[in-house]
Amino acid sequence: MKSSNGEKVCSSCKRLKPATREYFYASASQHDRLQARCIECDKERARNTPPRLSAGNVGNDASAIFARSVEHARRVAAHVHRATPPDRYRGVSGGPLLAGYVR
Repeated sequence: MKSSNGEKVCSSCKRLKPATREYFYASASQHDRLQARCIECDKERARNTPPRLSAGNVGNDASAIFARSVEHARRVAAHVHRATPPDRYRGVSGGPLLAGYVR
């Protein structure tokens, strides 16, 4: 909440601080273009929030990263690239098979 004298109340610590980028991060969605939490509270919240678990950051120790790279290399080596699709997808003249086309 912003007061009329250029100060703003932090939504987390409830302290009155100057409504400037020195005390609040920018936010395009807020009417005053500043986030509701002050920078101090935002940093404290980030420190106390546990990291999210997702497929990208589970098992990021050296052995897990190595295992994923070996698995990726195995899949790439086993991949057979086909320049053209198999004959069952081709028409009689070698062109694409068109629905309803009878020769």
